[in-house]
Amino acid sequence: MKKDIHHIHDKTYRSFFENILINVNDYSKKDLVTIQNTISAIFLLDQKVDSKEFVDRAALVATQFSLLSKEHKLKIKDWLDHIIKEPIRQVVIDLIE
Repeated sequence: MKKDIHHIHDKTYRSFFENILINVNDYSKKDLVTIQNTISAIFLLDQKVDSKEFVDRAALVATQFSLLSKEHKLKIKDWLDHIIKEPIRQVVIDLIE
């Protein structure tokens, strides 16, 4: 069952994610882009896609997620730096900066 993530904010609902499992693939790309919060950005980047689509999504987060603060973009960049393997790591990190 797909959870409503429109109301989820990083600090307020952190414990929310400690207690439930969420399948990020239940959400459409369109829905996640519309929400434009940190959680939807992470879900968008954590879905199973090929390398080209992943880079396109990182660019989308960097350019279209205008509601994200610089601090949240930095947290996303740091998260990506730890989960992405070369050779696309630097390409994606440069997009988010």
